[in-house]
Amino acid sequence: MSGARALLAEVFGAAAEAEVRAPGRVNLLGGHVDYNGGLVLPLAVPRFVTAVGARRADRTRRLVSEGFGEPVTLGAETPEWARLFEALVQVMLQAGVPVPGFEVALNSDVPVGAGLSSSAAAGVAVATLVLRLAGASASALEVARWVQAAEHRGLGVRSGLMDPLVSAGARAGYVMALDCLDETYSLLPLRPELAEVVIIPTATARALAASGYNERRAACERGLAAVQARHPEVRALAEVEPAWLDAVLDPDDALRCRHVVAEVARARAGAAALAAGDVAEVGRLMSASHVSLRDLYQVTTPELDALAGLSAAAPESFGGRVTGAGFGGATVHLVRPGQAEAFLARVEGALEGRKGWVARPTDGALALG
Repeated sequence: MSGARALLAEVFGAAAEAEVRAPGRVNLLGGHVDYNGGLVLPLAVPRFVTAVGARRADRTRRLVSEGFGEPVTLGAETPEWARLFEALVQVMLQAGVPVPGFEVALNSDVPVGAGLSSSAAAGVAVATLVLRLAGASASALEVARWVQAAEHRGLGVRSGLMDPLVSAGARAGYVMALDCLDETYSLLPLRPELAEVVIIPTATARALAASGYNERRAACERGLAAVQARHPEVRALAEVEPAWLDAVLDPDDALRCRHVVAEVARARAGAAALAAGDVAEVGRLMSASHVSLRDLYQVTTPELDALAGLSAAAPESFGGRVTGAGFGGATVHLVRPGQAEAFLARVEGALEGRKGWVARPTDGALALG
């Protein structure tokens, strides 16, 4: 019996009717461009939120999560940790999903605050579970849009589409090349004989709503508005030419916009390199991305910078960068095949026992029962 099934039985005395797991993610390239209409290169990682549930005869919706204490009834003074799920139920109801009453239990091995998208994975797991309990279906894109809307409404985080879409729709062995402007994507193989992905969490967890995430997004929106005053045909910052950024007069806003425009170009080049099997070029672009996130977007920390610098110089590594929003969290590295353990030993020796793991690209949300 899974931990979530045992929790459901212990707390609610219920037998699971359905079980779903949804993965976390890392992003190789495209830092902070998802909400600016750019291309991103994420993949799902084998760390999962598992959700199990049973229907109720009434419309009461109850939820318990391992590590968060007492169970909650959604809509009745919902505590902060459960507000995502309360908002998600409302979004799904508004979309026409016949959400039943339910009892749901969650557990997770996605580290919270590590920049691996634990919140989006939890939202995708619960949304997919609720669909099964309701006898309904939806595409990965629909699920991702619901979770994105719930994060905006329930958590106050103006997140992009990337995190929930990867958690919902990724495929094992592939990187998702997602165009966030038209919401289309292709799948690019990441062959293990060419490179391995290594994730290294830092000691600093980050909270998006309490960090500068929303401020960075607001800076991009101000910059876009300044450019659109001269170029009204532009739909998103990802379409802006570098020379047009002289319209952005605020110096901090200009820094943020310069990062986005350059990062979009890096992500496009990275997608082409990945398609050609040129993982060394992908790694070089990842290291350049980190420098831009450090100097222009200013979302890194000294520990993140140390890890990225070590990755850029280590013979085992092609390159690496902060993944997720920054302000703490984790780094992602592209490492030579068969060299992951040597790279991790180098990191542990240089940075006070900092540990990481190899992450093979995995499937998106799966129904387990």
